[in-house]
Amino acid sequence: MIKKAFIALAVIAVLIGATAIWFWRSMGFMEAARLVPGDAIALVELPDLPRTAFRWPQTAISKITGEPEVKAFLEKPLSGFFGAPEPKNGKGSKGPKKSDGNSPAEVLIRLKPGHIFAAVLSVSSSDSSLLVGFQFWGGKGDCDHAIARIRKEIERSQKASEQKSESYQGDEILSTNYGNFTLYSASHGHWGFLANNPDGIKQALDRAAGRTKGGSLAENTKFQTATKRLLPDPDFLFFSQPERFIDTLLAVGATAGATVNPEQVEQIRKVQAIGASIKLDGLDLRDSIFILHENPPKLGKLAHAGIQLTEETTAGYVDFLLNFQQLATVNNLKPLLNLPSIQSSQLPVLLPEAYGPECAIVMNWAEGQMKPDGFVAAQIRDKAKAEASIQELTTIFPQYTVSDIGGFKAYNFTNLNGVMSSPTFALIDGFLVVGLNPTDVERAIAAQKAGKPLIKSAAFAYARSEFQSANEVFGYLDIRAAFNRFYPLARQIAVFSAAINPSSTSAIDVNKLPSTEAVAKHLNPIVYAQSRYDDGYLLQSRGPVSLSQAGFLGAFGAAPLLKNLR
Repeated sequence: MIKKAFIALAVIAVLIGATAIWFWRSMGFMEAARLVPGDAIALVELPDLPRTAFRWPQTAISKITGEPEVKAFLEKPLSGFFGAPEPKNGKGSKGPKKSDGNSPAEVLIRLKPGHIFAAVLSVSSSDSSLLVGFQFWGGKGDCDHAIARIRKEIERSQKASEQKSESYQGDEILSTNYGNFTLYSASHGHWGFLANNPDGIKQALDRAAGRTKGGSLAENTKFQTATKRLLPDPDFLFFSQPERFIDTLLAVGATAGATVNPEQVEQIRKVQAIGASIKLDGLDLRDSIFILHENPPKLGKLAHAGIQLTEETTAGYVDFLLNFQQLATVNNLKPLLNLPSIQSSQLPVLLPEAYGPECAIVMNWAEGQMKPDGFVAAQIRDKAKAEASIQELTTIFPQYTVSDIGGFKAYNFTNLNGVMSSPTFALIDGFLVVGLNPTDVERAIAAQKAGKPLIKSAAFAYARSEFQSANEVFGYLDIRAAFNRFYPLARQIAVFSAAINPSSTSAIDVNKLPSTEAVAKHLNPIVYAQSRYDDGYLLQSRGPVSLSQAGFLGAFGAAPLLKNLR
């Protein structure tokens, strides 16, 4: 009996396996890069939408937005984007409107997309060739319905003037002219395509049908080199070959009268390719960026010497390698370095000989403080020349005071003082420390003597792998600690502002601001690691959002504020 049951299970397993193999083969290529020519300028891909949808609920952002307090707070601001709910009448809420099956959600449910990609095939000063592809699990009718929905959306702003149908190798190519451009669409098997160029869509159909073999982006050595450094099984993939369009950009810029920095152009030309990936990994959003650059300059290897200046409660830490000799070539620093008082001193000569290559930035944020404290540290290469550089500073800024902090001389230059800062310079054991205030230097000295750095804290265990792998730059931000310090104060300010000027917070309901713990309990640190390889640079980050994502969100959020400040 057991033997018969085992045989039955084996037969079922074989049938399931055979069905799965047949199904996957019928889906065609599973890699978008095999449908794009090897000389494509750029590729953006969402490799597996069902997998991404499965991973998303596990992320910190999803868990935060799922908190009841956060959901209640978001009701008002989100209604400004998506519209308020239907008002109720005397007989109750308005009955639901009968759907026509054309809402974006319904179209996607019917289509059941797996992969989605967009590629820039070529760029010239007057035109560009674009290709969009999507793999779908629905039927051909569902694909046609989705494309018709896209055309309908375009026609809201641009009326179609002409529509044609062409048969190509057994597939139908539908073209619609909208005046400024023509949209071409077609499908083969379980792949649908949109393009603004007939050659681009025909090439995609040839590759999907297997008529064109070889020469795809997947076989491009630069693509292979870049992507092998990226995260496995990503939820987002990007690849670009900037050398393919830099001349076009320069030509367009010259036509527009833009000035070009030859040194920057030379550095850009050395970049052969750029690859990037994002992966939803448990609570974290992880990303990796690889810059393919043959024989990048060697600055040495990061030894994390500055970590000894931290404490177990340090909220933020960055250490990096810096070539002080190249400071003179940094455009933003040239006005400062070209000042007569500095040019006539020995400072430009002394700095590269006295300091480096390791530098560190340390941020401490004690409970109850309105703002964080911090300092910058540079490793001393030559103590005598470091002391000479401080003496040069006293010549450039003759108004200064000297005090004793922990047995070391601390210099404060009156001309550099601000409203809330009093920059202080001190040469301590192995480092030049520059603090925003004398207390920052005092804290660095105390931390070095105590011997209980951040690396010994339980919270830092999360960042240990990046700390060990980074050989040029490492960054750590305890976002939970920072949020616990910043948010309660920001919440009080918001409530106070709403009481004084209700219109200042009209977009949100300050009385529904979530508690600190509702958000903070989901926050891991943000970690960053940059490493140099013989063929380029690898930049990796992870956290509730990665460092690059945080930078993008910060820029996006600051844009309206900067606009209002003009």
